[in-house]
Amino acid sequence: MADFYGAYIDALENGTEVEELRTQYLAEDFRQRLAVWEEANHADGVVRARDVPTQREVQSHDSGAGHFSATVTLTWGHGPDAGRTRLAVRGDLETGLISDIEDA
Repeated sequence: MADFYGAYIDALENGTEVEELRTQYLAEDFRQRLAVWEEANHADGVVRARDVPTQREVQSHDSGAGHFSATVTLTWGHGPDAGRTRLAVRGDLETGLISDIEDA
């Protein structure tokens, strides 16, 4: 998950490979739900924003019942006034694909 978010944020900054990364790391049914969310919110559903975060931190949680989960903290800006967003990310242990992202 940390690899995905690192590569995804780099791709957002550079304007490259975003769709390829989504195909590689996100479950197909989730990509469809994400497209609906993005259309309704006019934002990128993976980072839940219109901008590109400056930093990310991924904290994995216990896995079980066929799923893994993590909290992703995104930082927006620099210094003590930087904003932060926390996301709850869930994936499938069998496929290794991310199956859901929600505001934490």
